[in-house]
Amino acid sequence: MEEKIHDIAIIGGGFSGLNLALKLSRDLNKKIILIEKDPNLGGLASTFTFKSFRLEKYYHHWFTGDIEILNLINELGLEKYLIQKPSNTGVFYANSTYRLSSPLDLLRFKPLSFFGRIRLGIGFIYTSFLRNTDDIENQTAEKWLIKIFGNEVFSKVWLPLLKGKFGDDYKNLSAIWMWKKLGLRGSSRSKDGRENLIYFNGSFEILTKKLQEQLEINNGEILQNSQVNSIEKTKHGFKINADQYKSIDAKEIIFTTAPAITAELAKNIIKRDIYDQLNRVKYLGNVCIILFLEKSLSDYYWLNVNDPNFPFVGVIEHTNFDKTLKNHFGNIVYLSRYCSKDDIYFNMNDKELISVCKESLSKMFSDFDNNKIKDHFVWKSDYSQPFMEVGYKNIIPPDVLSSDGVFQTSMANIYPEDRGTNYAVKYTNEFLKKYYDKKD
Repeated sequence: MEEKIHDIAIIGGGFSGLNLALKLSRDLNKKIILIEKDPNLGGLASTFTFKSFRLEKYYHHWFTGDIEILNLINELGLEKYLIQKPSNTGVFYANSTYRLSSPLDLLRFKPLSFFGRIRLGIGFIYTSFLRNTDDIENQTAEKWLIKIFGNEVFSKVWLPLLKGKFGDDYKNLSAIWMWKKLGLRGSSRSKDGRENLIYFNGSFEILTKKLQEQLEINNGEILQNSQVNSIEKTKHGFKINADQYKSIDAKEIIFTTAPAITAELAKNIIKRDIYDQLNRVKYLGNVCIILFLEKSLSDYYWLNVNDPNFPFVGVIEHTNFDKTLKNHFGNIVYLSRYCSKDDIYFNMNDKELISVCKESLSKMFSDFDNNKIKDHFVWKSDYSQPFMEVGYKNIIPPDVLSSDGVFQTSMANIYPEDRGTNYAVKYTNEFLKKYYDKKD
C-alpha cells in the first residue's frame, strides 16, 4: 500500500496555522495536515468549557481597524456574530481610579498637571499621524516617550505600565513597539474620540470551529492533542513523529510555533546558524486568572493598573463589554501578568494566586471583601509575546529555514505590528503570496 504523503504539514494550530491551512487547501488545492499539541485549536485565542458554554482562556477583542481578521470573518459568513461597542476604560493610579475613555476624561485626569494633560493629548494625536519611523528604529521606548510626552507624563502614565508589563527589561524596549501600540488604539476611535472594540458573540470557538470545518471540507486533516517529538529528512520530504501517530510524511513543513519551539523541533533539519537565530528572540510568558464574581467590581471594561506594587498590569471585566455573558457566567474578570517563566507569580499554584488576587483587589475596590469568588481558572503561557527590543528588526527569524521546504511564521515575524489574531492572519496572507501563490 502506498504511503500517504501530504504536500504540507503545518505545525501549530493557532490562527496563523489555521489561516494557512484553510487557504493552502482551499485556494491552492494542497494536501494539508495541521498538527496541534493541545486538545483545542486557536493558540492563545483558544477557549475552554464552563457551565456548558465556551470562554476564552485569555481575554480577547478586536479593534475596528483589524481589517484582516474581519475580512476573514466575513468570508466565512460569520459577521452576524460580531459585537461592536464603545469601551469603558480607566486607570488605577495612587490608590484612585480615573476614567480615560474620551478626550474629556483626559482633561479631567488629576494626577497630571493641566500642561501634562494637554501634552498627553497632543502626544496621542502626534503618534497617530506618525508614518516615517526611521528615526525611532533604534531608540528605546523610554527615550522616545519622554521626547513626545515629557517627563511628567512618562513617569506617571507610561513608566508604571512599562514596568508592570516588562519589568526592568522595559529599558531596552524599542520605541517601535510603543508607537504601534498607540497607533493601534488610535485607529479604533470614533469621531467623538471614544474607543470602539469588537468581540465575537459566542466566543472565538465558533470561529475556530468554522475554520476547522472548512479545512476538512477541503480534505485537510487536523491532529489535535498531538505533540511533535522529532522530524527527519527523507527522500520524499520529511517524516514527522508525533504522539498517537507513528509517522506523518510531508513534502514541506511550515512551523507556526514560537521560534524557540520551532528551533527544538527542527534541529535535525536546519543549519546551526538558523537554529541560533530562532533562539535569539526573547519571549514573555503570561499568567491569566479568570474570576467569576458574585458582584461587579466597577463599570470599567479595561482598567490599566499604574501601580508597581500591584502584581497584574490590567483588570479586564469582560462582562462590562458583553453584558449578555452575565446570564451564563455572572461577572467575569480577567487579571493578567506578563512575565518570564522564572517569575515568582508564574510559579505559584492556583491557591497562592487566588490569595494574591484577593489581597490586591481588596486594596483597589473597597467593598471587594464582600464579593464572593464563585469560581476561578488559571491559565499560563510560556510564549505569550515576543519582546521587541531595540534593533529587533535585525533579529527577526527568517521565513525560510531550509531551501528544501522548511518554513516558519510566528508572532515574532509580524514586526512592526503588535501580536494578535488580526496580524496572524495578515502576515500569513502575505506569506502565502510570497511563497505559494506563484508556485505551480
